[in-house]
Amino acid sequence: MVAAGTTLYAKWTINAYLISTTIIGSGTISPSGNAMINCGGSATYTFTPSNGYYISNVTVDGTSVGAVNSYTISNVKEDHLIVVTFALSPVLTISTSSLVFDQISGTITFSITSNQNWTITDNATWLTESPDLGSNNATVSVTFNRLLSGERSGTITVTGGGITRTINVVQRILVNPE
Repeated sequence: MVAAGTTLYAKWTINAYLISTTIIGSGTISPSGNAMINCGGSATYTFTPSNGYYISNVTVDGTSVGAVNSYTISNVKEDHLIVVTFALSPVLTISTSSLVFDQISGTITFSITSNQNWTITDNATWLTESPDLGSNNATVSVTFNRLLSGERSGTITVTGGGITRTINVVQRILVNPE
């Protein structure tokens, strides 16, 4: 029983919950670091990959939400963990888009610059590429079989990391008038 004339005071505290963030790869999360969010509150996080990277996946509490640029946690009632995976953007370039052979037979080279595994195919039985698969950077030798007269064409395709590059190939024998 409380005596008359007594003043009672009550103090309530709002529960706050921890939002933790983790980065895999190279990029940033904004706001950075861990944050305490009041019960019922919300927080929006923005993800920015470093140059040469992309957002591969975002998980919240172990569940993928996809390769999103931002995510909002609403009505916070428990701790949460956001993990953002930044992956190296695939690179696949070739030193030329066309090769012209003005010889009966022989070999010519082109260069591949890549950070991916790659494969080479062609649509011409008279061409051979070596190597025809690899990873990272390489110099590729293209050998073309004997052609005594005329002209023929084909395509070399280099594929890797979801990128496709093509080289148009022509072999022709030029006849010099005498």
